[in-house]
Amino acid sequence: MEVAAPATVPPGTKQKKKWLMPLVAGIGILIVVAIVLVLVLVVFKGGSPENTMRQMFEALGDKDVSGIMVLVDPEQFKKDSSSEKAFKDNLKNSIPKDYLKFEGLVFKTDAKGDKATVTLTGGTVKYKNENGKMVSEDVNKSSGVTIYYLAKRDGNWYLAEASFPDFWSKYYVEKADKSLEKLNADTAERFTELNTLFSDLGKGVLSYLQLDNKYKDSSEKFIEVVDELMKNAKSTKSTYAKVAGLEDVEDYKKYAALREQEVDGDIKVLESFKGLLKAMGDYIHGVVTNPPSDPNAVKQDLTGIYNKHMGELQALQQETNALDAEANKLKEEFGI
Repeated sequence: MEVAAPATVPPGTKQKKKWLMPLVAGIGILIVVAIVLVLVLVVFKGGSPENTMRQMFEALGDKDVSGIMVLVDPEQFKKDSSSEKAFKDNLKNSIPKDYLKFEGLVFKTDAKGDKATVTLTGGTVKYKNENGKMVSEDVNKSSGVTIYYLAKRDGNWYLAEASFPDFWSKYYVEKADKSLEKLNADTAERFTELNTLFSDLGKGVLSYLQLDNKYKDSSEKFIEVVDELMKNAKSTKSTYAKVAGLEDVEDYKKYAALREQEVDGDIKVLESFKGLLKAMGDYIHGVVTNPPSDPNAVKQDLTGIYNKHMGELQALQQETNALDAEANKLKEEFGI
């Protein structure tokens, strides 16, 4: 019987098959690892507090404003839509234009639940000084900031509001100052309107019906405006109060505390406005219900009510003016 000869096997074929499969498997594993790394570093930014900080310093060195913005707590910007643009503009203006690199950064992380602090304990920063000379120094000495606050949202760690105390305190103070300036201007306008109202009431005493109508038409509108001013005042006070929750901004806190007192004074002024309107309204209602025979007596009574409350109003206004002067002095002293 003829036996078929075995197929010829080229030399080395078996050896090639032995290492080819592990190589293919190894390449597959590397691809998977690479994909995982990309997911961790790109998709899941801020996977740990330290990772967020390293990305922040890397973006800072690259002058990548957008790279820093994605690491900042987005919830902070949702509270106030204008704050995101202000924060971005501040970053653009504060990052040095020349060479800037961070090396050998060392962090210490303390995480509890959804909050963490990351302390920068070591590392160097290289940059060009004002003379154009390359300088390398301890990063803590250069930055002045060593502790960063982070918040965890949807599995990612973001830089919290407290990590940028100077920016947020300045932002809140500037916003509240503009609001207070308008509040004071509107309150002064209410004084003028109140004098006009009283003048109209004085002219109307000869006709009690006319007196009543003039008061109702003017005071109802007046009270609506005062209520809106009180709402604005409380919002302004709340904005100043936000500064108290920030770290390392003692000068801003002292300034904001004075402004809070000033706004409290403004609220008292507005409450006094309403008290005067109510007192005059109660008196006029009685006059219309039971008309007295002497119009001059009505005029004298109204004048007495007006002067009593106006004295209180002016005293309150003097207190707020004194606080305003003190706050402005502090503002100049601190360079706020």
